[in-house]
Amino acid sequence: MLTVGKLMIVIVIWAAAPLLFGSLWKKCGTEENGGMIRVYLMGSVTEWALFFLSAKWAIISGKSLRELCVIWLVWLAVSVLAAVALLALRVRAHGLSRRKPKPGRLLALPVLIAAAVLCGGIKQDEYTVEEAWTMYATDTLYEYDAVTGRGAGEMLSFERQRLKERAEAPIEAYYAANSFACKWNPAKFIRLVLPVFLIPFYFGVYQAWGVWLFGESRGKRTAFQVIVWLLYGLALVSEQSYIFGIFTNCWNGETLFFAGLAPFAALLVLEEKDRKRRIAQYLACALAGQLLTRDGFFVMTFLWGTALLAERIKEWKR
Repeated sequence: MLTVGKLMIVIVIWAAAPLLFGSLWKKCGTEENGGMIRVYLMGSVTEWALFFLSAKWAIISGKSLRELCVIWLVWLAVSVLAAVALLALRVRAHGLSRRKPKPGRLLALPVLIAAAVLCGGIKQDEYTVEEAWTMYATDTLYEYDAVTGRGAGEMLSFERQRLKERAEAPIEAYYAANSFACKWNPAKFIRLVLPVFLIPFYFGVYQAWGVWLFGESRGKRTAFQVIVWLLYGLALVSEQSYIFGIFTNCWNGETLFFAGLAPFAALLVLEEKDRKRRIAQYLACALAGQLLTRDGFFVMTFLWGTALLAERIKEWKR
């Protein structure tokens, strides 16, 4: 029963909440060309942005992991209740969507998830698991070095600076807080549970790109997905160590940013024309990007700024 309870918490945070938040984006007019998995993409980005705001305030205020977990769960509960209320109003006004799901598109997901679970942790060159475990064990937020075990008071100045820089992209705190919420060993949670929810995010990103590139041509979209995943699979047989290996460490912040969020954000820039929705998407992606990597906010700002500049140049030439 305890394990079932843990799984329910994980499913609510990593599946139900993203789908709920993504449905709100659909209400606001975002085109969901990829079906429910596209809803999951926008919902996941929204949830990451919400957590970044919570974590940033907790880190600046010197809160513990336990306090961050409470803040995050309360913030998440309020957001979920607000989303449920808004969706109820939408259903009352417009009725339920009649779109039928197409499970055939997702047949490859179990294979990809199994590969990520089996290969997770090999050839990795990052310490996400160790840092999340350190926070979990000490009930702190970026106060101990995961490699040496030394606290901030025992570190040299450059080591304290390095610890401060890692806190600028608190992806490890996100995993530690989720592990703490369900009382799950962070190592097991990250390596065994996260691939189940993160691989669909990567898969959905390239599915959405396939729809944008090839439209209704199902064969071309399938070939596109096969090529993408074969390219990512090459890292498993290469003698070199790749930090951006989806199968070996899909949870790594930089991997998740450059192989997942950044391509999805580029697609949003190409698709969205409404100014208000574009601003909302930019804020969500920028905050989510900063959660994943130190330069995430800058990269997203540069991406949207470049798109805006290109549009202005086109208007000027007319």
